[in-house]
Amino acid sequence: MSEQVKYLLKKELTSEKSKKSIYSYYPFGMPMPNRTYSLSSSKYRFGFNGQEKDDEVYGAGNLNTAEFWEYDTRIGRRWNTDPRPNISVSSYATFNNNPISFSDVHGDTTIYHGMNGNYLNTINDNGATTMIKVDEKAYNTFNKTLNKNGIKLSPDAYVSSLNNILDKLEATGKYGDLISRQVGSELVFSGQMENSSNIIPQGSIDRGKAKPLYANGTLTVSALFDNGSRISGDLSARSGPWDYSALPNGDYDASSIVNTQESGMVRNGIGFKVIFNDNTVFNRTQLRIHPDQEPSAGSAGCIGLTVTRAELVSFRNYMRYALRNGTVPLRVNIRNNPNYSRPKGKNSTSGE
Repeated sequence: MSEQVKYLLKKELTSEKSKKSIYSYYPFGMPMPNRTYSLSSSKYRFGFNGQEKDDEVYGAGNLNTAEFWEYDTRIGRRWNTDPRPNISVSSYATFNNNPISFSDVHGDTTIYHGMNGNYLNTINDNGATTMIKVDEKAYNTFNKTLNKNGIKLSPDAYVSSLNNILDKLEATGKYGDLISRQVGSELVFSGQMENSSNIIPQGSIDRGKAKPLYANGTLTVSALFDNGSRISGDLSARSGPWDYSALPNGDYDASSIVNTQESGMVRNGIGFKVIFNDNTVFNRTQLRIHPDQEPSAGSAGCIGLTVTRAELVSFRNYMRYALRNGTVPLRVNIRNNPNYSRPKGKNSTSGE
């Protein structure tokens, strides 16, 4: 395989060696006067942070374009509004107004994993965010060949070259499964019913504010790939016992995620809610996945995450990415779940 990778890389990058250019930039990507160099024969399309240049509009290096934006490097502002706005930042801002710390704040990146699911690298290219599993031997050979020959690629050229080479090698049928792309995501909440007095005062149960049982378990988050494999991680979670307690068993679809500071939905300073569809069979509405706030443990039928700040941030970021391509299925499978129904005509609050 090593020689094949080297041969295909040479073909893939034949034109790269003739593309020689040097640029010094101001923070948002405007080229510094008299500090640029490019061969007259060079037609290299990419500049600051791997963004594609559109020199015909404002002159060389003053406008960059990608799949999700066009922006003026002189003022650091995009032409179009951000499709995923942040209420604390202008919808015309780029790089979260911090180009030193962020190369691609919207997460439009390629994330590489080995075939066994171990993390390899993240490339800040211009394509929509995607996860790719690759054969580690071929991946390492590709990188060693680049380093040995002193070849430096833009993020887009790196992703394109690596993926094309692995696709071609896999197509020969000699090397097995070399590359697999993510095709979707999946959520599964599983667990069992336990005594509510384990997490809340018995008095709340006696007064009817909470049910005697709640669901304790795990939320499994999976990235699904086109070769039938998956990368999964588990988060500790619970549902209930407040109001009508645990989320009824069944299939749901998560449709969106928003930040929030609502009471009961903030943990370790992180607040958000993943919104999914109502359960019309059991008359349960306003269903969410959110951090389980302490010390008021438990939820009113939502799925509350009882994990660390870092895990909450990681889950929130993954769901933002996953929901960009549509809904994410959620399956609830709780052992001995009484599937409490909310009586018709009763007012609903979150998770009821």
